[in-house]
Amino acid sequence: MKITHTSKKVGDCSKEECEECFALLTKLFAGITKKDFLRDLSQKERIILLHDKEISKIVGFSTLTTWKMKVGSEEVSLIFSGDTAVDPRARSATGLGLGLLGYFEDVMKRSQNRVYYGLISKGWRTYRILDRFFQNYYPHYSRSSQYKEVARIFGRTFFDDRFDERTGVLSSSSGDSPRVICDQDVQLPSTNDRASQFFLEMNPNYRKGDELVCIAEVCSDNFTRLTNRILLRGGLV
Repeated sequence: MKITHTSKKVGDCSKEECEECFALLTKLFAGITKKDFLRDLSQKERIILLHDKEISKIVGFSTLTTWKMKVGSEEVSLIFSGDTAVDPRARSATGLGLGLLGYFEDVMKRSQNRVYYGLISKGWRTYRILDRFFQNYYPHYSRSSQYKEVARIFGRTFFDDRFDERTGVLSSSSGDSPRVICDQDVQLPSTNDRASQFFLEMNPNYRKGDELVCIAEVCSDNFTRLTNRILLRGGLV
């Protein structure tokens, strides 16, 4: 596969691109309707697309938007990822990560507020993104985090009917949340993978659609060395 990535406004997506994204999403998740997909898409600002140039097909996508949220008396900007799907054969591609970092940088430039990244993680692979990009986040698999209260506010503000403050998990709403069906997603991670094992402990019903509420502050001081190096090398900061 020869993978390239593009990032564009959701409104600039063609009908054909939307159809390909929906087809990919339904291959990986059960219970998703076209209406649900289009509603989620319409509520997002940007979409990152992975293209396999050899077969001229979309093999991955992720949608993004920015919300406002109150943390105490402070108004903050919250970057949120919506529907995301990647063909298992394209999971080694870096395009979605690069697109996400580019969006981080764009929001930091135009926001006067503190910026956070809010992630509701349905699988252990998604949770590991946090460790790749951030030094500290909540919940962290090996250290305490100052972001616990921000995560609670995030869950309560946007997902109050599904959010369990005790566990930090969004319930699958009586089974109507999409369920992972890709064989590579239901396989368990290595027992030596501390981050992924922690995710399984925190969200044992992830295969039923439960999602772990996660948060990280988006700033250069909290980025990993790798993240800062990628941003600088890519001319994004």
